[in-house]
Amino acid sequence: MDPKFRAWDNRFSEFVEDFFVSKDGKIYKISKDTGYGFAISRETSDKVILMQSTGLKDKNGKEIFEGDLIKTSSAVCLVDFGEYTYLEDDETEITAIGFYLAFLNTHPVSCCPFESLFWTGCEVIGNIHENELDLLMYEAWKFNKEMSDDTKI
Repeated sequence: MDPKFRAWDNRFSEFVEDFFVSKDGKIYKISKDTGYGFAISRETSDKVILMQSTGLKDKNGKEIFEGDLIKTSSAVCLVDFGEYTYLEDDETEITAIGFYLAFLNTHPVSCCPFESLFWTGCEVIGNIHENELDLLMYEAWKFNKEMSDDTKI
């Protein structure tokens, strides 16, 4: 399977629909008017963010990408890719590389591998770029709720 990506352009706060990455790492947007590409990023930087597809779909048939917020049966999580550390059990800490879930509103921050028990029946509810305010509001709500629950006798 060839990896599939989507691109977020930080300059205009939008997803780039038609693009390709050249062998030297430049990202080109394909113009709908001419069909030719023009460089939107000279090198990998914070101007354009590439996000890889997990190759999976949610319960509604929507493809799941790195940077997506998903709702599982037990939590809302951020799908991410890279090196992460998680607890296999009370005594075993494991470091791995690949797709993983970062659980929102947990203290301390926790991660786990992106395994079938989480993606089966999950739903993409947004992404970290278009829903950043929603993510921050959810974090604040959950934190405040936990604080008020802790103060109850």
